[in-house]
Order: sequence, then structure tokens, then C-alpha cells
Amino acid sequence: MKNKLNDIGILGSGAWGTALACILNKKTNISLWAYEKEIVTQINKHKINKTYLPGIKIPSNVSATNNLEELKKCKFIFICVPSQFIKKIILEFKKFYKKEMILVICSKGIEKNSKNLVSEVVKKIIGILDDKVRPAVAKDGGDIKFKSFEDGVVTVELKGSCSGCPSSVMTLKQGVQNL
Repeated sequence: MKNKLNDIGILGSGAWGTALACILNKKTNISLWAYEKEIVTQINKHKINKTYLPGIKIPSNVSATNNLEELKKCKFIFICVPSQFIKKIILEFKKFYKKEMILVICSKGIEKNSKNLVSEVVKKIIGILDDKVRPAVAKDGGDIKFKSFEDGVVTVELKGSCSGCPSSVMTLKQGVQNL
């Protein structure tokens, strides 16, 4: 039986992400992801984000984390990271993304390198891995697991019958490079 997604997750603990955490449903657990460890400590220990939203008390149903995996139980994910970090964060979060999650893009702006809107960057990353790469690998009896994104390179791990086959690795690499 699948675990039901119930909670709310927020990617980004700046003023905007923290403010959303404070005003969203008080009866639902809210996980606020922060890049900075000191923000996580401030929020969890003192219920305040002194760095980005000083003087505002954070509700007891909000907990902060540096671990993106803790957001995998969330039904709603509010994306509140600065646009220049969208691609990196979404590619890292992709490891834990489930199709039944609802992504709400709260960030504004254009991704610096691609000049795409934030929504276009998110859609492209989620779409390519789920709609193109995963089905192609599944035809050969395998699956992929997102591993990382660094310096513009996406790393995936082949699973199942494809995992030990050198020709599958080469086919996957050539296919992804041609997307």
C-alpha cells in the first residue's frame, strides 16, 4: 500500500518561503527546506528566522531541514528558491519527487544560464527524466534513479536488467545527449 502524501513542503527558507510557512494551514505539518544550517537551527530551536524574517514567530507545525528527502512525504511543494538556484535545487529534489505531488512555483525571475522562466526549467527537468529517459530505459526492463546534478551534468543510476550492461549505459548516454 502506498503512503498517502499529506504534508506541505517549502523549498527555500528566505523571507518569502518563511512567510508562506507562517500563513499556510496550521493543522498540517510543514517542512521548510533551508540551504543554511544556521537557519535550520534558528527555526527549530527558537521558532524564528532571524536572518530573513526577524521578529516573526514561526508556528509550531513548521520544522526546518537541510535534507531534501524529508519533503518526500509532502503532497504540496512550494518552490521559493531564488531563480539562479532553481535548476540545481530541482535536480537534487528530483530524487524524491513523486508524480502525485503538486508543485507550486512561487519563485520569480529567469534562470540565468538558460534564460528560461522558472516554470519552464522545472517542467523541463521533471519532464525529460519522467517522460523520455525513464520510459526508454523501461523498454529494456530497467529503470533509472536520479543521483546528482553538478556543473551542468545529470548523473543517473541504471536499475534492473539494464544496470550491468555496458551497451545500455552507452545507449542511455547517447540518447540523453541528443535530447
